[in-house]
Amino acid sequence: MKLSSSVYQLLLWAFKNVPFQNRWAHLLRRLPIRLDRYYKDLHFKGVSLVQSKSGSFKINHDGSRIGNQIFWKGLQNSFEADTIWMWETLCNGSDVILDIGANVGIYSLIAKSENPNAKIIAFEPSRKIYPELIVNMDLNNFDIKCERIALSNSNKEQTFFDSTLEQFPTSGSLSAAKLKDRTSNLDEILEYTVVCTTLDDYVVNNNVRRIDLIKIDIELHEPELFEGFKRLQEFRPTIIVEVLNQDVGDKIAAASNLKGYHIYRLVAPYKLEKMDSITAHTVHRNVLLLPEEKQLPDNTAII
Repeated sequence: MKLSSSVYQLLLWAFKNVPFQNRWAHLLRRLPIRLDRYYKDLHFKGVSLVQSKSGSFKINHDGSRIGNQIFWKGLQNSFEADTIWMWETLCNGSDVILDIGANVGIYSLIAKSENPNAKIIAFEPSRKIYPELIVNMDLNNFDIKCERIALSNSNKEQTFFDSTLEQFPTSGSLSAAKLKDRTSNLDEILEYTVVCTTLDDYVVNNNVRRIDLIKIDIELHEPELFEGFKRLQEFRPTIIVEVLNQDVGDKIAAASNLKGYHIYRLVAPYKLEKMDSITAHTVHRNVLLLPEEKQLPDNTAII
């Protein structure tokens, strides 16, 4: 079903100006309309139910790009569709899961909905985002442990660089370059100190005896995390890590002992690219580090 320009403009006006916007949004989402062309204009705010592969969870949408995509397109067709399928599958066979750079908690919520018995720890140091993470945990009454600390290569406070802009809710980082490369307007950057620890010290201090699965998305600071995780070979977790540029990939390789690990780029649902080393890609930024003793999901194509 296609919409004429006039009909679309009328619907857009109604969505933005008529009371009970949530009801309008849920109704519009059920119509037989391809929303790919439209959802960017329809900034949904409020609580909705999200379906994962075999479960569901609630999230409080703040109108940002990621939440908007999830509401209008569904989880599997939204942001990082090349990665979500793998995460859903891996969570089912994992008892202890770390979500490092949890943001509002999408990956943690997926993990708990797929594997209710798993122990999940979400790390999010942003003082802007952390309250939203807690809201989503409370909405679901999930027993996910949320830590407002950053994982790095030292146990000392460091400066955290956060965005003051709503459209960049995922850009906070311990690496100044993440935001300072994006804008020259210093008024758009908020600086404050956060508590940091190494992953090695965190597992000792919190009696974490095993780690099965880790997601790492900390905006250029991934190498420092690996520097502080010398026990990687002891735990041998499966890891999904964001690699924004080749410098990050090279530094991760230099900082970590990946002996006995296979390296794949996540390129599409049920499709991976086998790699000899960690290499960056402008579109598909998430890399899977899989211990050789673990198996890929069924029906996975390797290119």
